[in-house]
Amino acid sequence: AGYSGIGTSVSKVNLTDSSVSTVGNDSSYIAGGITASTGATISDVTVVNSTVFGGIAAGIAGRTVGDTIINNAAVSATKISAQGSGTVAAGILGVHNFAGTAKIINAKISADSEVVGAAVCAGIVGECFGENAYLSVENGTSLAKISGDMTATSISAAGILGKVGVGAVNNVKLVDVKASGEISSASAAGGIIGLIKNTDSGYNAENPIIDGCVCAVTFGDTTPDESGMIIGFVENKIINSDNISSAVKNSVISTAFSEFAAYSAQSGIVGAAYDMNNPNGNPIKISTDVLKSSDETEIAV
Repeated sequence: AGYSGIGTSVSKVNLTDSSVSTVGNDSSYIAGGITASTGATISDVTVVNSTVFGGIAAGIAGRTVGDTIINNAAVSATKISAQGSGTVAAGILGVHNFAGTAKIINAKISADSEVVGAAVCAGIVGECFGENAYLSVENGTSLAKISGDMTATSISAAGILGKVGVGAVNNVKLVDVKASGEISSASAAGGIIGLIKNTDSGYNAENPIIDGCVCAVTFGDTTPDESGMIIGFVENKIINSDNISSAVKNSVISTAFSEFAAYSAQSGIVGAAYDMNNPNGNPIKISTDVLKSSDETEIAV
């Protein structure tokens, strides 16, 4: 990692023009631009013009091993990749499965960055799983290209969170998140969340999983039935048309550059998501690709 120190807070660290790499590529090899593993506070950090490679690889922190706060983190002009079975690649945090809380506040990965994964890949967080693992992302922005392995039989890719793993569906909250950029994946491609796994207790509908999102992603090579602007794949219909209004609130999508619906055909979800390009059912035709590629344009809703 660019910095090592489990349980030690890190502040005002800038990694530039560097390469961070593990010697192996299975999930026991963990890499992060700032730290491989963390159980503390990481604040005011940047990773610029660098590469990060590992079995679990992330722009800021590879995985959590304790309660974690990542505040004010930015990744730009950086490639993050994880190649191997069961691997995870993410723009900010790779994996959170510690019995505790991970909070990410004000994190961004830029349009000139790329996240490449063989199993799970995402712009902000790769995967969260476990009944006692709690994850919140507030004001997270991913403009990066997310590229999943098109030869893999099981993969998920997303703009914000790649995979909500077993046990975690009631523990995840994404607030005021934004995603654009291109997503490619052999399966489970979502603008905000790629894959939601089943949980024995089901979704309790007490708290939203997504509360405030703007999604304007495009899709490259994907499985169309498993691609959605907000959610890609839902195992055993744990999220469905009956509870989607509790799970996702205040959602806005843009179909200017994509014809995919908010929720994939696989999910079977029929739910409202405001399409900024079809107000009142009347489409607005955009005649330029400037908004698609700009890293500076912000749309307030």
